[in-house]
Amino acid sequence: AGEEGSPAAASEGAALASPTTLLAEPAAPYSARSASLSRVSTRDYALLKLEAGRKRLWQDVQKQVAACFNALDLTSYRLERYLVLLEHIKRLCEIGSDFSKGTQDIIDDVMRFKTTTYMCMHHKNTLQQLKSLLESDTWEAKPVAKNFNIFTLPSFAFLRLARARTSSASVPGSTAGAVAGKQCSITSDDGEEPAPPTGFETFLNNNDLFHQGSMSMQQRSSSIPDLAQLEPGRKTPEDAHDSADGESPSSPAPNAPGNGTTSSSSTAATAAAAANAAAAAATRPGAEDGRRMSVSSDKSTAGDENAPKRPPPPHCTRTTLFLVDAIGKYLHMMDVLRHISPEVLVCLFELYGYYLHSVVSFATLDKTYPLTVLGPATRGLLLRLQEMIVDKTPPSEATADAILRSSTKTYAYGTELRDVCAATLCADVPMLLPQSLYGLAARITCIESLGFVGTVMRSLVGHFRRRLPESFHPVFSFLFVNNVDPIAELRWYVYKNCAARLIDYDKLLVDMASVKWGVKELKSQHNPYIDALVQECRVLAGRISSLGETRVPPAAYNTLWTEVFRMINTVLVDGFAAARKCSNEGRALMQLDYQQLLNSLSKTTTVKPQAEFVENYIKGFYLPEEEMEKWLSQNHKTYTYKHLAGLVAVCGGTMVTKKGRQRLAALVDDLKGVHAE
Repeated sequence: AGEEGSPAAASEGAALASPTTLLAEPAAPYSARSASLSRVSTRDYALLKLEAGRKRLWQDVQKQVAACFNALDLTSYRLERYLVLLEHIKRLCEIGSDFSKGTQDIIDDVMRFKTTTYMCMHHKNTLQQLKSLLESDTWEAKPVAKNFNIFTLPSFAFLRLARARTSSASVPGSTAGAVAGKQCSITSDDGEEPAPPTGFETFLNNNDLFHQGSMSMQQRSSSIPDLAQLEPGRKTPEDAHDSADGESPSSPAPNAPGNGTTSSSSTAATAAAAANAAAAAATRPGAEDGRRMSVSSDKSTAGDENAPKRPPPPHCTRTTLFLVDAIGKYLHMMDVLRHISPEVLVCLFELYGYYLHSVVSFATLDKTYPLTVLGPATRGLLLRLQEMIVDKTPPSEATADAILRSSTKTYAYGTELRDVCAATLCADVPMLLPQSLYGLAARITCIESLGFVGTVMRSLVGHFRRRLPESFHPVFSFLFVNNVDPIAELRWYVYKNCAARLIDYDKLLVDMASVKWGVKELKSQHNPYIDALVQECRVLAGRISSLGETRVPPAAYNTLWTEVFRMINTVLVDGFAAARKCSNEGRALMQLDYQQLLNSLSKTTTVKPQAEFVENYIKGFYLPEEEMEKWLSQNHKTYTYKHLAGLVAVCGGTMVTKKGRQRLAALVDDLKGVHAE
């Protein structure tokens, strides 16, 4: 550079003078300018040169980093290690862009190509791992700690670390370890994730921030969370740290659908609670639950009987936790490289769709009801997944050239599912044995685990949207509505098929056929078929109770009995509609039988049947001709054509003339056509 005041330094300093300075200064003799530049120190000269070459320096750094990154062989890289590498490169790009006020196109192009290639290979391997786990799973619910929370899993740690970096940057003199060790919320108070520190000056003043994203490989090595660490009575590392500080263990709980916020005062509520609450309310197909599951901490609820209780832990298996862990990793991939976030999201929905198809197929292995009882959206989802997932041996491993070519394509939903064959149920699961209630416990675990995964997806909606370009938001909404929203109806469908096998409804119908409803005397004793039905329900209640609450959670228990009682009510109305003669005393006997059934069932289970369905039908026998016509118009969608036709054939007694009965029968035929349309 030359010594201070030398002619060489003066000439170079003049050459590096900014255009603004040269234009602002008036023209001066060469000797005068040389004397002025001679007074520029070596440090000032270096700063001037660095200021003029910031963009060129950043481009040189990009070329060097891109060359090293492009030379990496990523086939042997585990996802955890690769994500750490991407985190560092992402942070370097943030610093470099702020330093040079320029772009990072060189690194972006290389990262986009290499990451798309890696994502393609990783997604194929993850699908195969999920298939292997599904085929080896016996679908026995594993014990999970009551304070289990998905955000304590290693795959979701990057969300906590982003908040930790912001906290460290805002607290002078704080270290990375001190901030990361505290339990912190995933989102800020206004529901948005805090933006991580990105400025050059921020990192220049606090070097620890650059190392905060690096988690130990031992912490990120396990792709499947260790359930032994999640068993009741054991604490997570975050809980142990909080207890040491004298605080109650608490961690943010997943939120309601469509909301990504998490309150810092909420307890370690599990994601399964929202799924269980939604499923318990979904007694009809397509039911939606827009309520938000809000749970206060143990401190705030102590001594308050009206405070919401802690929701139960998730009802899931190792396969379910593997999928949840994979969702966190895919979300992390979307975070570190948002240029390919749409492709990563599509891969995530393929993984979720494969799990959904598999568990629903397992839970409805010998389904009684066809898919036509489902709504068009849910039925279309199952049929679409069935077409994507082939039932044959998958093709041989693709060559490196084929993988390279496929990595450059734009992903379409279902692309990779066509290369994976359908999973088969483990032979150790007794799905067809009456002794195990036709695999009731396994079926419950299948569908409740799917509800848990759906709640996880709903709790991450805000995180997904913030990592996607706005142009892709409509596609995300379409994928979410068509893949996650149908879970409530699928849950109803599975329990409806389970309920169809738990009671011998054909025997009940045969017993009712032998009852004479045209009696002339009012009886004070109910018919024997009620005693047989009550006894069968008591046996079923005892067998369900023997499974325990671990295998039959409260939400599943309530939904299952609701469907059993709905089936019983339908069969009872079928039996009443089959009566060829019915007197006033016979109608009173119907009411007596049903009241006896309700009284007996109230001692068997806490779930109450929907008595309006049967009671309203029995009242129809008493209506005169004019009121009967109005009743038919109001209830033709509630009851089947067989029910209405049987009621018209014997209703009213002498209050309905033969001509009037014919007119009512014609009305039923017309309503049948309207209902079919």
